[in-house]
Amino acid sequence: LVSQLLILARMDATQTMSKQPLDLQVLVSQILSELAPQALDKTIDLGLEETTKLSLTMGNQDALSLLIRNLVDNAIRYTPAGGQVTVSLEQVKPSIVTLRVSDTGPGIPVEQRQRLFERFYRGDNHNIPGSGLGLSIAQRVAELHNMEISMNNVSPGTGLCVSMDFVTMLA
Repeated sequence: LVSQLLILARMDATQTMSKQPLDLQVLVSQILSELAPQALDKTIDLGLEETTKLSLTMGNQDALSLLIRNLVDNAIRYTPAGGQVTVSLEQVKPSIVTLRVSDTGPGIPVEQRQRLFERFYRGDNHNIPGSGLGLSIAQRVAELHNMEISMNNVSPGTGLCVSMDFVTMLA
C-alpha cells in the first residue's frame, strides 16, 4: 500500500515522463511470464495472442510495465479458478496497436466502471485482497502517455475486456 501511494505521489507531481522506444510484445511477454505463477496457483489459463508485427512504441518502460502488470494482475485476481485471462496485441490501423486484457471473471456493472479509477474504490468485490489503487495508477500512467483505458463486459455477467490503443513507430 505504501509503495503504491508513493508511486501515485510521484506520478501526480509530474506532467511528463521520459519516453524511449520499446517493444510492446517483449514487455507484455515479460510481464506474463512474471505473473504466470500467480495464474497457475488458480489454474487460470494465461495467454498472449499477437496479431501484429508492429509493436514498437514510444513510452516510459517502467510506467507502462506497471500499467500492464496492474491490468493483468487484476484480471487474474478477479477470475475464478479454472478461468482464462488473455492478453492480445492487435493492429487495428496502420499505426495503432490495441492492447486488450480479457478475462472470464464476473465483469463489472456499467455504473461502477468509471469509479474503479478512483483511489481506494474497490466496487462490490471486497472479498478479493487489494487496496483499490492499481487502476488509479494505471489511469495516471495512461494519462501521462496521452491514452485512455476502456472497459467493457465480454458478455452480460461474465468477463471483462480492458483495452487501450498505442501509437506504433513504423519500422
